[in-house]
Amino acid sequence: MAWIYGGGFLISGGTLLYSGSTIVTQSISWETPVIFVTFNWRLGALGFSLSDDATSADILNLCLKDQRLALRWIQDSIKAFGDDASKVRPLPSTSQYTLDADNDYLSCR
Repeated sequence: MAWIYGGGFLISGGTLLYSGSTIVTQSISWETPVIFVTFNWRLGALGFSLSDDATSADILNLCLKDQRLALRWIQDSIKAFGDDASKVRPLPSTSQYTLDADNDYLSCR
């Protein structure tokens, strides 16, 4: 399970509010354990620079690029943690995941 926290692209997910311990504990009690992965990304002006320099350097929407890179890493690396890449599912807390069409490769199959 790849948890994509919300926060309006302004609030960090590195808090206990976004801990996966409750989800993992519940999955174990249901005898269907999950591997819970979450990650942070650039926010605010660092994630969404709108300058002419950023436009010419093609470094717009770095926040979404960070998310996509993290999801690809999870997809490529999950086997090392004892799981199957075909079972990886993104779990966005809000609809921001749908904003980036390039994330389609991780959609449920």
